Amino acid sequence: MKTKILLFNLLLLIVSCKAQTTYGEETLKKQSEKITNFQQQKRMSKTTKITVGDILSKLDVPIISFGFETETWESNSVNVIQLYFYTAKEFKHKMDNKIKFHDIYIYIKNPLPLQDVFLLKKKNQGKWTKEVNDYFKDMEVESVRAE
Repeated sequence: MKTKILLFNLLLLIVSCKAQTTYGEETLKKQSEKITNFQQQKRMSKTTKITVGDILSKLDVPIISFGFETETWESNSVNVIQLYFYTAKEFKHKMDNKIKFHDIYIYIKNPLPLQDVFLLKKKNQGKWTKEVNDYFKDMEVESVRAE
């Protein structure tokens, strides 16, 4: 009986660990290629502007969290939003196993105040929520880099 319970617990552990993985590398790679192609098509058609919402509507997988970059170390404005598609546990797994990350970097045309973006990230604990989505969705995009 103890053996059955041990095997059941082991099976449960394996299944629950597997459930933690959000998306495979191939799915994320295809998504990156799709975003890159979308940006190239928009440039060729000379569309007046691309918004963050346009980019988000092309994503095949949900955004788990986000980050940002400033223009320089001393800058008070944010010009890049980074979109992440994996949990902290998956991040560690990818780092430990040298697996390529497939993130999307959105360069904002009009930089945002660093303090506003920092407070938004802190309030939402870095997660991509409806509030975060609503804040960024109408911002005009200068360019997108999908890696």
